[in-house]
Amino acid sequence: MNEGWGRDAIALTVFKRSGETVRWGAKFDSAAFPLLSHVQRHYRPPWNEPESERPIRGRFPYRLAELLRVYNVDEPLNEELRQIADKEIAHVISRQTAKDEDAAQSGFSRAELERFCGACLRDLLSFTWNRPSDNGLSERTPAARPLREFINLFLTEAFIRRQAD
Repeated sequence: MNEGWGRDAIALTVFKRSGETVRWGAKFDSAAFPLLSHVQRHYRPPWNEPESERPIRGRFPYRLAELLRVYNVDEPLNEELRQIADKEIAHVISRQTAKDEDAAQSGFSRAELERFCGACLRDLLSFTWNRPSDNGLSERTPAARPLREFINLFLTEAFIRRQAD
């Protein structure tokens, strides 16, 4: 199931033993992949140093999901919700990541993580797809994606990290 992403995209479904299902997807050219790469680099320990401490703490994805799930995460993202999410993200980053001066050697910065998150949310807000029309051609149609897609990016990464432990 591609969850509406269409071509040139990836769609994942994680079936947890608890019965929970986490779905995440993104277009390959979206801001989700730079965010995912940044999160992996600063959240997931390298294979050869499994005990190394990372600048993004282990609780980060869960705390982010906990704060954002109180909003209507299954409805298409709108500008007001995007602004609220930006503030919640900044709060979680301030609490669940190392301070810049403590993580300088790893190349991590809180501002950069916020920037990647903001870009991903803007991508979800401005998402368009090719809608077939009656004349046989397709037309670009705005179709904002739900906030759940943003949350599930982090929950998917947390699942992968946990399985590697």
